[in-house]
Amino acid sequence: MNSKNPTLLAGIIVVALVAAIAVRKWPKPSDREQVERIVAELDAETPKNVDTITTLRRVSLHDQVVTTTYAISEQRNNGEAETSAMRQSALLVACSNKQSRKMLSMGYSLENIYIVLTTGGPDRIRILIAPSDCHLS
Repeated sequence: MNSKNPTLLAGIIVVALVAAIAVRKWPKPSDREQVERIVAELDAETPKNVDTITTLRRVSLHDQVVTTTYAISEQRNNGEAETSAMRQSALLVACSNKQSRKMLSMGYSLENIYIVLTTGGPDRIRILIAPSDCHLS
């Protein structure tokens, strides 16, 4: 190689570098990084109206649990039947939603907290969905 031709030398270095970059396998983000990114994207959209009575207030991550907090503006009876119906609805959504299934398949649990107005004042309904609830463990 002629060291007196810097353009040729630079061109060879660029070609070698491009080839090395093309061959290199860039590391994929870890499961934790993927979940952190999803949670950050969802939380950035809050507060967000989900329907006429439900507002998504916050999305957060603690250990292996993704917590989604909702406020429900309509007064509800906080009975066992109501909580059971909310759990079934949450399960249906979590087990069919692509992002939720991805997080569940990584071993994360999903916690939905609903802040509900009742005749006795505000109350919280907590629904925890584990990977096994969607047959992913």
